[in-house]
Amino acid sequence: MGVGIRKGRSALEAAGAFVLSTSAAADTLVPVGPWRVDYDMAQCVAMREYGTDEKPLALMLKPSPSGGVMRILVARKGSAEVDQKPAILTLGSEQRRANQLEFADAKNHFHVFSVNLPMADFKAHAQMTELKWRGGAMNASFAVTDLPGVVFELDKCLADLQDFWNVGEQFKSRISKEGVSTPPLNQLFSGADYPGISIRSNEQGSVGLTFLVDEKGAIADCSIDDTSGIPALDTMSCYVISRRAHFSPALGVDGKPTRSAYSRRINWRIAS
Repeated sequence: MGVGIRKGRSALEAAGAFVLSTSAAADTLVPVGPWRVDYDMAQCVAMREYGTDEKPLALMLKPSPSGGVMRILVARKGSAEVDQKPAILTLGSEQRRANQLEFADAKNHFHVFSVNLPMADFKAHAQMTELKWRGGAMNASFAVTDLPGVVFELDKCLADLQDFWNVGEQFKSRISKEGVSTPPLNQLFSGADYPGISIRSNEQGSVGLTFLVDEKGAIADCSIDDTSGIPALDTMSCYVISRRAHFSPALGVDGKPTRSAYSRRINWRIAS
């Protein structure tokens, strides 16, 4: 699928006691509570608080339904204009260059920073005790002890989510007929959807995403499974699908509407 434009369950704490390492550097932000893993119906999210009641600050991890991408977010009090900037994440002792998206959560009055990392890259550094984030208005270091336990909990949550939504080949036999988008997905996008930030920077890319469809044909969640490396394109892909797509629901082997998951690729190109 291409997009073109002419240029001109309830919140649960992760099992076990999470104990902060005493080796954190003096300038490293330390958590003020344990990790919490939210087993939501349509997503898995781990969150840890680092701020105060007056100045809230949270670090969040949200894996994609297929487990291909880890979305890392930081939310702090404040407002923000939508912006995309290069960032450097230091995972333990190794640096990773990425692009971050900044945006406002107007409902909760938060300034949010977001980066998508391939899951394999994130898990390769699950033993890290510190995460440094440098980019745009974000310049902070977080003590991130107990990540292996958090990853374990998120993996369990994902297994339940995949079972519930029939995500993946192992559950394909449960579906007798796939749902159909009306209108077709390739008709949901137009040139006007191309993010202005990406047009100005001449950015193109391909985004792999998975979206969950409930028994009524509504989109319950959309997540990035293969990041383009350009947050604005990743985010707009899910925004359009979530806001405009509606399905005739998939049918189970009993002939009744059932939950389903779809993986698609969105190609963003600027015509010459």
